[in-house]
Amino acid sequence: MRKLLFFMSISFFFQICVGQTTMTEYNYLTKGYKLDLETGRDIKNGYRISLACPTITQKLNGAERSITIYKFILLEEERTVALLVKLGRTDTNYIGYYCLPDNKSDIEVLEKATKDFFDDNQKLNDLEFAKTHYLWLSLNSLKYAFLK
Repeated sequence: MRKLLFFMSISFFFQICVGQTTMTEYNYLTKGYKLDLETGRDIKNGYRISLACPTITQKLNGAERSITIYKFILLEEERTVALLVKLGRTDTNYIGYYCLPDNKSDIEVLEKATKDFFDDNQKLNDLEFAKTHYLWLSLNSLKYAFLK
């Protein structure tokens, strides 16, 4: 039931994105944003980040896992150009930032997003990898609600 609610809530929020994601925006969300947080700097000039979906937390195999989804908004046009997905785990203190680019983005951006996500999770066992693959497919399916 929780998974269904999660899926439905993400589906709704994906309807708000309406713009292509550039490689510069992708790189900022996957690398630069974390650096800005760690150093206390403001986010990239000309953009804002707003919460798209409250944090969802679930206990799995003794570890608390969380997912939070944010909209990355280009201020000049007041449009969401990508989604920032923050994944966390309490057992490893892992925090990962992933960009879900608009499906109308250049193929290089779309391929990089997929490759980066799976490269980060390649050390998982088969079951964990299957769950990760399901998460990636679910997030990308839900993206249509944000990135029209």
